[in-house]
Amino acid sequence: MLYKNEAIQVGYRLGKSIGLDKIHAVDDDTALGIFPEDETPEYIKNAFRKHMEKLHGFMNEKDIPDMLRNINSDEWSYHNQQMYLVKNAVGAGGSYAGADFFGRWYMRNLKIFANLQKLCEKHERIFSLYGAGHLYILRELINQCEDMELVDYRDYL
Repeated sequence: MLYKNEAIQVGYRLGKSIGLDKIHAVDDDTALGIFPEDETPEYIKNAFRKHMEKLHGFMNEKDIPDMLRNINSDEWSYHNQQMYLVKNAVGAGGSYAGADFFGRWYMRNLKIFANLQKLCEKHERIFSLYGAGHLYILRELINQCEDMELVDYRDYL
């Protein structure tokens, strides 16, 4: 499978440029599945679109470092998380399709976090690169873990 995500476009190139011997995979994106759009009521679709419009406003920068700062900001992360929360209500009281999808999203992030914890057992410092959609959950988990310290990305962009 050919991946065109940030892990390949940035992660591998960065690892090569700084001479890393090994890059550790920490993601498991095999069980997320497709969101059941056919069950989504119009009011949820409208709320989702509202948050999408806010997120697109963060990507209007022409300068890549500024765009990266924007999509890694706490405000962007908050609006991205709202998109998941809004869709959580899909199928409430019946199929719970939204909660099932959201649960798989959390499980994926918990697995990423577990892999980061394992890496921290053998490494004093790690650099982890993942899509900005994961920021909200992973930041919370890392900040809650007394054995980890999250370093602010803004010091490096």
